[in-house]
Amino acid sequence: MKSMMLAPLLFLMLALPAFAKEPIRTIQGLTKVSDGDTIQIVDQLGTRVKVRLYGIDAPETEKRNRKTGLFSKPGQPYGEEAFGALKRKVGAQRVRAEVVDIDRYRRAVSVVWLGKRNINQEMVREGAA
Repeated sequence: MKSMMLAPLLFLMLALPAFAKEPIRTIQGLTKVSDGDTIQIVDQLGTRVKVRLYGIDAPETEKRNRKTGLFSKPGQPYGEEAFGALKRKVGAQRVRAEVVDIDRYRRAVSVVWLGKRNINQEMVREGAA
């Protein structure tokens, strides 16, 4: 029974690149992790781009109000774990983001690569998203 449930998930994980849109732009630069599925990339010119990892959703972390410094929005269960997993993978490292869309918050929705590693797939495979 368990293998029957895992088969569709395995198919989706392996097929994700086949279903992904063609990139409209590629961004390379150093990263800062914002959440379990969101990073900032600073390119060679110092331009900051907020990037949302394509095809995944990770639990949210607590959000602070920028003016007061107080927590303004509670996090979700395992939000800190997802944040930590992404930070261990790409935090302060040079990545390549293949932008496939821009979302309603003006984030570059992207497949993120660290060398030959597809970070989006790794987050799903390891259960962090």
